[in-house]
Amino acid sequence: MSGKYDDMLFMMAQDMGGIQAILNEFFGFLKRRTDFFVLANPGDPVGFLPGHAEQLIWSIYKHHREDYNREHPFVPKPPAPKPEPKTEEKVEEIKEEPKQTEEKKIEEKSVPKPVIVDSSISTYNGAATEKYKWSQDLNDITLQIDLPKGAKARDINVKFDAKKIFIQIKGQDPVLNGELYDYVHKERCYWTIDDGALVITLEKAKDSVWKCVILGDSEIDPKTVDTSRRVDEYDEETQMGIRKVMYEHDRKLKGLPTSDEEKAQEALKKMWDSSPYAGQPFDISKLGTLAKPASKESQEGKIEEVDD
Repeated sequence: MSGKYDDMLFMMAQDMGGIQAILNEFFGFLKRRTDFFVLANPGDPVGFLPGHAEQLIWSIYKHHREDYNREHPFVPKPPAPKPEPKTEEKVEEIKEEPKQTEEKKIEEKSVPKPVIVDSSISTYNGAATEKYKWSQDLNDITLQIDLPKGAKARDINVKFDAKKIFIQIKGQDPVLNGELYDYVHKERCYWTIDDGALVITLEKAKDSVWKCVILGDSEIDPKTVDTSRRVDEYDEETQMGIRKVMYEHDRKLKGLPTSDEEKAQEALKKMWDSSPYAGQPFDISKLGTLAKPASKESQEGKIEEVDD
């Protein structure tokens, strides 16, 4: 990111009173003016597949989080020593223990069971192998690899090359070490840890459909892959054109004039206001008389007058 909007965003944050307010306003803008919150089915030209928008937000946040951590390493402070409890307080705690046990039993009955959320990525346009799950669109590949319990970022070694990938967890054999199906932009590939899993994003060097991630792994049928694009995947000029067509179509469905028709109506009203009919109720049929060319007879009369 270039940071060219920093001054503008900083002024907005100051005006709104903080980060939470500007985030709320930004997501409100996405809701009001874009298709970011539109849930789409496979093949829909607008919107996002369920869970894709959340995954996009999380991956961008993790990317900037890791960049910041590399520039500003976090050094946690040692925990403060706990004060030793007094003897009198211990006696009081022992006396009250039966009551606390009864209260805990009541709380345990009333506390609902936690809902287990599956944090696995979608295998849409991809597949699940023995070692990883993967999905794709025309631009990117997303992989998910389950990590051993307690694995940290420092235990993971990931190397990207233009057509190779290497992944190894400390103390284990490489999880992946092979040739990619096609070329990637290695400088735009990154990885994060999310809910005990390693999530890797590979940016394809060209828009294409991959049959597999690593050559030699099981392949999918490319005919089953959805190759349609979401609006946000096009360049800005194309996005504007698509959104204008969608806007005009929506207005037609509501029985409203298109933006071009509105401009034409405004031009006609200006013409009416500057005509001899100004101040009278607008009548489009009368505007034709203002634009009519002079008759042949009147033109001939003018010529004769000039000759005289």
